[in-house]
Amino acid sequence: MVDRRGGVVEFVTRDTDRLDAAIVKTAIGQMLVTTPEQTVIDLARIRNEAEPDARDAIKALLPRVDWDRVETLAARQHGGKTALATLRATREETA
Repeated sequence: MVDRRGGVVEFVTRDTDRLDAAIVKTAIGQMLVTTPEQTVIDLARIRNEAEPDARDAIKALLPRVDWDRVETLAARQHGGKTALATLRATREETA
């Protein structure tokens, strides 16, 4: 974990073949970027001091996600059922 200017960046090892992501060309090169659906699932798994920030990010992304896609992805990923429950609760809060 790296702390810079009051923020925290956490690096984790992932099997990128199992992520819902695409390669995106940017000004600094190509990078793998997760879809909004994958991102909300990942954020819903957070269980630490960053949780309030994660919930804010989820709330901001929820209007952009395909809910059917979220459910499909969560069903096939480790920790997905718990993440999906968190997302459903957050969606109800924002409705």
